[in-house]
Amino acid sequence: MSAMHQDESPDLKVVASKLKDILEISSTSLEMRKVIVELCDIVATRGARLSAAGILALHEVQHLHGEYPQGIVGEEVAGNILIEHSNDGSGIGAAFLAASHSQYLGVEES
Repeated sequence: MSAMHQDESPDLKVVASKLKDILEISSTSLEMRKVIVELCDIVATRGARLSAAGILALHEVQHLHGEYPQGIVGEEVAGNILIEHSNDGSGIGAAFLAASHSQYLGVEES
């Protein structure tokens, strides 16, 4: 999805390739590929917002339940986690989180 979302070629060649290789959809119009890119944008935006909401929820209750990180990832890893408010408010952190998570799932970006 990330590769299709980032496709800036005039004919959306990457989108056509991914649809053919992964979903076995070989004949697509440019309009159809444009709709797919728009859907990828909607899904990516929604995913970033949900990630940000989860991080914010942990931040908001951290002072009440300081053991949350340990319960989720274990004590050894929790020592490396710092959750604090960022003043940029742009959601870039959530986007980076989503992108880095996709690497651990074995998702290729080509």
